[in-house]
Order: sequence, then C-alpha cells, then structure tokens
Amino acid sequence: MSDIVLFVDGSVDPLFQIGMGAYLVLPITYLETPLSCIKKTELQARVRVQRFMNTSSTHLEIQSVLWALEEIQNELSDLELSKIVLVSDSQAVTGLLARRPGLEAENFLTKKKHQPLQYAALYRNFYKLHDRLGFEVFKVKGHSNVSVKDSLQLIFSVVDREARRSLKKWRAVKYPLSQKTGVSQAHE
Repeated sequence: MSDIVLFVDGSVDPLFQIGMGAYLVLPITYLETPLSCIKKTELQARVRVQRFMNTSSTHLEIQSVLWALEEIQNELSDLELSKIVLVSDSQAVTGLLARRPGLEAENFLTKKKHQPLQYAALYRNFYKLHDRLGFEVFKVKGHSNVSVKDSLQLIFSVVDREARRSLKKWRAVKYPLSQKTGVSQAHE
C-alpha cells in the first residue's frame, strides 16, 4: 500500500470561459525531499492537464479535483491506496468538507429561494468520491514567494505554472491575434 499526495490547480480565462485543470500525483514520502534535490523539470513532465469548456474559476477548481480523483480511482485499486492527501489553493475546494453537513441538511438548495445550488452536482460528486476514497484536504497558499517555499509549496507551484502555461499556450494557438494585440476574439 502507498500513501499519495495529489496536487490540483486550475487556470481559467473568464472571457472565453475556458480553463485548464492540472494535477500531479506523488508518493507522500516525496515531501521529505530536500528543496535542493527537487527537480522541477521532472515534476513538470509528470503533470497532467485537461481543458474544460464553459467554466468559471470556482467551477474549474472543483472540476479539476473531480477529474484528478476519478483518474486516480480508475488507475489504482483499493488495495494499492491507503491514504490520499489532496492539496489545493482553492477555498471552494478546501472548504467543502466543512460545508458538507449544512449542504446536505439543506438538500443542496439555496436557503432563500430553495433552488438547487449552482454547483450542487459537483458537490455531490465530491462527497461521493470522498466517501469512497477517504482523502484528506490540505490548503496551500497560491502564488507565494519563491524564497519562502517548503517542498509542498514548491511542488504546488509547478502544478500552478503548468495550468497557467497550458492555458496561455491554448490561447496563443486558438486566438493568436489576441496575444499580440490584446484584443479578444469572439467566442466560437
């Protein structure tokens, strides 16, 4: 059995409503690696990225976590995993476990109008995966200063940069004029 740490982040272009989710899975023992021995290029090569359409910042963060957890669940059997630590800088993600009792008590409906919450389906999927996988959630600071990073923060910054780099690359290919002129193209 192995314990793993799952780093998840996303980068969204609100104008085009496109986002790139990124994740990296490492053995939890990797966190004991001294900063000087962590090779960013090796980590970058292991980051997985996926594009999400019609999304927003909060939506993307939760979508990315669900995608990463589902990938892990599909790739590894229950016998192979004993512990998963999910690392995110998203308050929407890191606060979900604490919000669960209230959301379930209200049946995922708004208090005033009793309408379904905007992300109710995503929340339900998150909780199903949590019940199945039993992961822990750990919040890190996003976009922190390089000089104050520990291994956890350094590794997370690699995932963050890969998500942003992938989004920038996609925009440059899909809408090359917007990169040069700063003028946005119309949605497809």
